[in-house]
Amino acid sequence: MRKPGPQKAIDWKDGKKHKYSRPSESPSQYQGHFTWEKYLKETCAIPAPAHCFKQSYTPPANEFKISMKLEAQDPRNTTSTCIATVVGLTGARLRLRLDGSDNKNDFWRLVDSAEIQPIGNCEKNGGMLQPPLGFRLNASSWPMFLLKTLNGAEMAPVRIFHKEPPSPSQNFFKTGMKLEAVDRKNPHFICPATIGEVRGSEVLITFDGWRGAFDYWCRYDSRDIFPVGWCSLTGDNLQPPGTKGSDRYLGPRDVSRLSGRDPSSWSVEEVMQFIRESDPQLGPHADLFRKHEIDGKALLLLRSDMMMKYMGLKLGPALKLTYHIDKLKQGKF
Repeated sequence: MRKPGPQKAIDWKDGKKHKYSRPSESPSQYQGHFTWEKYLKETCAIPAPAHCFKQSYTPPANEFKISMKLEAQDPRNTTSTCIATVVGLTGARLRLRLDGSDNKNDFWRLVDSAEIQPIGNCEKNGGMLQPPLGFRLNASSWPMFLLKTLNGAEMAPVRIFHKEPPSPSQNFFKTGMKLEAVDRKNPHFICPATIGEVRGSEVLITFDGWRGAFDYWCRYDSRDIFPVGWCSLTGDNLQPPGTKGSDRYLGPRDVSRLSGRDPSSWSVEEVMQFIRESDPQLGPHADLFRKHEIDGKALLLLRSDMMMKYMGLKLGPALKLTYHIDKLKQGKF
């Protein structure tokens, strides 16, 4: 059991930095520009000490590669173990897609999660691999599908998996403490957050500057919450607070990572970033753009009637989005 000890305000900067992904996927434009130290000072806030979290004191190295296969619990049916493929990497996290599922149900796991294991682990422990919930083919075709999906595939080697860290002995969080947390509505984002309330083994995660739209309750040992400074060690994307005017906490070089780039070259996730940066009230609609695979080229072709008919948006948000897309076309973003 780990013993709680005194923590410096940003003690994670003292840790060893690993290589977490291939160079093309290394730290975002925000990385190193949002300054926790200044933010904590100006908000008179205290960071949650590292012993509050179920995270490794030194973040684990991410040696996974895109397209590697592994076994993972189905997040929608946790009694099932399925085959998953790595479809994205960021910091110490993996974006996974269950084989036989579609891209609407992708999910993220830390590389030291107990919910991911090497291929063969399930059979070794007397279990059977199962099709994911919502398997697109007939259930009777699962055995043949399994053979085909694993044939010639690159299996993630055992050595790159990590043991999950132990849980803290109790809930040490206190209301008002600062931390970094996964935005569960847009889980590729990690954002500055505050402990809004503590209730038994549960804590309320409130995102700074987002007026409750993205808040959620979770257990104190959730793997979706991290100490201040985690992203600076792992190279993951730490978004700045969501309020307008929050640029006072950004370094002088900080600009949107999209500025100056041709919008037609944007990925789906960069389009989602554009939506959230354009108007915080449109943030909850950003995930629709992933669902419909809207990248930069598709974004420039969107009209309000298309967004209402095919994406299910109401008139108000559709008109706002059209306004921002028109500004983008005029080069005013």
